[in-house]
Amino acid sequence: MTPWEYSLRTKAHLLNENEKERRVYATAFANRLFKAEKKGRFTIKDVKSIYDYEKNEQRILSDLNQKSIKKRKNTEDLYEMRNRLLRAKEVVAKKNQGGGN
Repeated sequence: MTPWEYSLRTKAHLLNENEKERRVYATAFANRLFKAEKKGRFTIKDVKSIYDYEKNEQRILSDLNQKSIKKRKNTEDLYEMRNRLLRAKEVVAKKNQGGGN
C-alpha cells in the first residue's frame, strides 16, 4: 500500500468516525426533545450548536486536498529539476565535443 493510499484510507476512516459521532449527538438531541416540557427552555437550540458535522467533514476533506496539492507541487518540482539536469547534461556534452571551449 502506498503512502497516498494509506492516507486515503485514513481519511475514509475519519469520515466514518465523524458520521458515527454525528449519530450520537443527533440521538442525544432527539432524547432532549422528547423529554422537553412545553415551557422548558434549553441553551442548546439544535444539534449543530453542539456538533457541526459539515464543518468537521470539510476539515477532514480539506486536509486531504492540501496534501494532494502539496504532492502535485512536489511532483512538478521533481520534473522541473529533471529537465534542468537534462539541459545541463546537454550543455556539458556539447562542451566536451567542442574540445573544452
